[in-house]
Amino acid sequence: MKKHDAQKITHIVCDKVKVALLKEDAGQEAQSTVDRLRLDMLKALENPDQFLFQHIGRAVVNDQKQWRCFHCDEVFTDSQKAMQHFGPKQCCTPACCISAETIRGMESQLSQFREEDTDLHREICRLKTEHNLALQRAEESGYAKGLKDAQNPL
Repeated sequence: MKKHDAQKITHIVCDKVKVALLKEDAGQEAQSTVDRLRLDMLKALENPDQFLFQHIGRAVVNDQKQWRCFHCDEVFTDSQKAMQHFGPKQCCTPACCISAETIRGMESQLSQFREEDTDLHREICRLKTEHNLALQRAEESGYAKGLKDAQNPL
């Protein structure tokens, strides 16, 4: 509980005590007033924001950092949940603006990547194959030259 909240609660309870004392209730009514004051004080200690809202008529603003999405109007107070919604970088598209079609496309891309079946993987395999064939041809031509040189003595 913040200091200014405690001060507001104290003022509200003190005002209620003053009103009760000014009425000068007698007997049973005085006891019920004291009981109500005790109950109010317990409520104030349990949930100061709600108590202040009921007695002041406005919500107490927390000093917590908040993020509001301008697209879906959702408010986030947890930085991790906000990052999940907005993305880790400023240029990311918020989750509420990504269509189901786009998500399915990303899922397809991810599954292709996991299966090593993307255009990039295919190109890598093609280049490896070309390189291995070129090495094999070079070896064969070198071997053939060696055989030819062995048959024709100097």
